[in-house]
Amino acid sequence: MQLTWKDIPTVPNSNDMLDIVLNRTQRKTPTIVRPGFKIQRIRAFYLRKVKFTSEGFIEKIDDIILKFPKIDDLHPFHKDLMDTLYEKNHYKISLASVSKAKTLIEQVERDYCRLLKFGQSLFQCKQLKRAALGRMATIVKKLKDPLVYLEQVRQHLGRLPMIDPNTRTLVICGYPNVGKSSFLRKITKADVEVQPYAFTTKSLFVGHFDYKHLRFQAIDTPGILDRPTEEMNNIEMQSIYAIAHLRSCILYFMDLSEQCGFSIEAQVKLFHNIKPLFQNKSVLVVLNKSDIIRMEHLDQANIDLINSVKQMDGVEMIETSCINDEDLLAGKNGNGNGDVHWRWLFLILVILNCIGLGITIIILPETCRSLVGNGDPIWAIGLKKLNTLTPEETKLFFRTRMKIHLGGILKPISESSKFLELYEKPPTISLRNYIKVLKMKYILLVSVSVGLQFSLYYAFVVTLSHELKDNYGFKNMGMAAGYVVPGSGLIIGTLTSGRISDKFMKKWIKEDKVIYPEKRLIFQLIGIYTSCIGGIMYGWFLQFHVSVVAVFISSFFVGIGLTWATNSSTTYASLIAKAQTGTAVSIMNAIRNAGAAISSGIAYILINKMGCGWFFTGLSLLVAISTVSVLYVMNQSYKKCLTKELEKAHIDKKLSDNISVSTINLNNSDNKEEKEQKSNNIKHNKLKTMPLRNQSKTSSITPSNDRLV
Repeated sequence: MQLTWKDIPTVPNSNDMLDIVLNRTQRKTPTIVRPGFKIQRIRAFYLRKVKFTSEGFIEKIDDIILKFPKIDDLHPFHKDLMDTLYEKNHYKISLASVSKAKTLIEQVERDYCRLLKFGQSLFQCKQLKRAALGRMATIVKKLKDPLVYLEQVRQHLGRLPMIDPNTRTLVICGYPNVGKSSFLRKITKADVEVQPYAFTTKSLFVGHFDYKHLRFQAIDTPGILDRPTEEMNNIEMQSIYAIAHLRSCILYFMDLSEQCGFSIEAQVKLFHNIKPLFQNKSVLVVLNKSDIIRMEHLDQANIDLINSVKQMDGVEMIETSCINDEDLLAGKNGNGNGDVHWRWLFLILVILNCIGLGITIIILPETCRSLVGNGDPIWAIGLKKLNTLTPEETKLFFRTRMKIHLGGILKPISESSKFLELYEKPPTISLRNYIKVLKMKYILLVSVSVGLQFSLYYAFVVTLSHELKDNYGFKNMGMAAGYVVPGSGLIIGTLTSGRISDKFMKKWIKEDKVIYPEKRLIFQLIGIYTSCIGGIMYGWFLQFHVSVVAVFISSFFVGIGLTWATNSSTTYASLIAKAQTGTAVSIMNAIRNAGAAISSGIAYILINKMGCGWFFTGLSLLVAISTVSVLYVMNQSYKKCLTKELEKAHIDKKLSDNISVSTINLNNSDNKEEKEQKSNNIKHNKLKTMPLRNQSKTSSITPSNDRLV
């Protein structure tokens, strides 16, 4: 929905439009026709000239038709407002005249282009061109009055305030000179003219302010007199349309001192007359100028009149003063300058993060472990001891170390098989890899738990400054300094969590226990429970307005617990998805940021309904309950790891049994071979002696067998 019309181009009058278009035509299509040219070339030149002129007029007219708002498509408020300011029928007729001129110019172009296609001579084509341009100029000259009127409308539209009919709105109304503009100037930074006489405000003015992280627009309307709407002028009708059409809260101002020139009775009567316009709207009657006289100091007749208004359904009442800021609707409390400017800081951070993310995805790989390993330059010299290095190897060692710290590693620092096996090359970044990591339920469960913890932390962050200001009277510098305590908790948690977890992991490895990556999640549980304790303390300390020192102590616990949990979960993700560390961490961060965004949006809504104590208690308990998923991950991983150890032990035992059986069999086979060898030797010895005996016995019987023996 269009809310402002400052981009409508200037509407030239008829003479200016003729000068602009015809001069451009002459400049872009200079006369290059000479006697002796072929007739086809002459026709093409004058056809181009007529078409170019027609396109120039149509372009200017289209700028007017398309940029000006169409009344029938506007919100009812803007529609009636334009009807009051510019007279709807006159506006429509002017735009219709311009649109009709466009149609006529297009018709002239078609007619004369058709004639030019059959021109028989240079003179005839030139006359047809002059006639076409002349008719177009006549059509434009007839737009003199509509163009002047539309230029006046354009200038006035550009000065209208940008009023959004669908946002949170306060409409300030009442008699003239009752303090409406002064109130708008107090609660917003709108530059509204304030004078001690009636009808200073002749049009609508808009200001904006923030209250409890919600954006409001406040509309100062011109004063209304108590008379029928048929007799009201255009200035008063702007107020009537704002009250009738905008979904808003109505602030009806009354001057108890009657310095505005109207009695309390007249102001009450006006309220009753315009009350039908307040249907389905919240109404707050503001008894202004209480610094001059208060309600209890009025006579009984006026008090009864005011009470008759107060007793109506849906009407509330408040006394205020714009001089000493007494009970200024508490709107001023929500309108610190920082409430507007801190949003720009978040916008800048989002833009920088998007740029950094794009650079990271384009330039950096999924993980740099495949290039630098664990960051030890000793890989580059083949894992040698430093005291045994040659001068060239020493130079290579320090050069590699400098590149690792300063950047510039483009290929692996070692080509050894051990290095390539430990630090494999990561896959290319793709949507399929993100889906693959998302299917790793252990990472998803751990991320959800930390995301809920982030929601607790950001609920604390968005409420701390306002609670310090509202409950403890802190100024801007004090509120900023209040974030030093949770910030120090974040720093200390970052420095200690990694060192302590690494120390315990080394200790567990030395004790030869069952070690698995999920064991690091013990420190995530410690961080989550620490944050939950700090969150519950913080909520109830604010609820009962305990000393601000106690609030800062609880905020320290929230900060240090957050970093313990996030560092542990990030380390776990890098161990589980070694080749896709970047993808795993980015998914975890996305879940965390989603929790932070939701919490920041609904924190104050729930606090207003439940109170700080119960809100932070409920959120902390929800975070604590989410640790069930972390315990489940640890339990399942321990079972898997234990099963693998048992399988490994079983395989080792089976291998040892097979080796012992084979050894026994080998021994048995050796014994058999020895026995066979002995028997063979005995047989061989027997065979050696047997021929001698046979020879002695048979030689006397068969002497012819000697050769056989």
